[in-house]
Amino acid sequence: MKSKAALKSETDFEQNVYAIANRQQLAPWVLSFVGGALPVAMVTFITGETAWANMLYYLVAIPVMCVVVAALSYRFPQNPGRWTTFMSLGQCVAAAFVGGGWGIIPLAILFMMVLSLPQFLTAVWASRLAMRAALRAEAVQGDAGK
Repeated sequence: MKSKAALKSETDFEQNVYAIANRQQLAPWVLSFVGGALPVAMVTFITGETAWANMLYYLVAIPVMCVVVAALSYRFPQNPGRWTTFMSLGQCVAAAFVGGGWGIIPLAILFMMVLSLPQFLTAVWASRLAMRAALRAEAVQGDAGK
């Protein structure tokens, strides 16, 4: 049976991990939005066609978005789907501004539901990786204190 001190230490650690993940900061939300909008806008400007109609979107933009969402999900691991969702919103807005007007939004939303799957899987993976790393660090720190 664990002592009160050990239980308190575990509780403090869990609160610290989630306190970091739950900070309400504007920067990660903006990075997520821009991380989706910028690649779509760049592909549209470079190719002159809707981003997802060109292979450059699949070969360059999606991997770039996966890197951005992985970094955000590793740094802010709780609820990683929020970064993918906001990134998809950025893609839809960029598609509307540079790729055909606001009439394209319904089509963009349908496309983003399917085309954001790699980003979502990357976000979940990075989030779990961050949480495991935090738990390992706590275990090592706990072992060092014995």
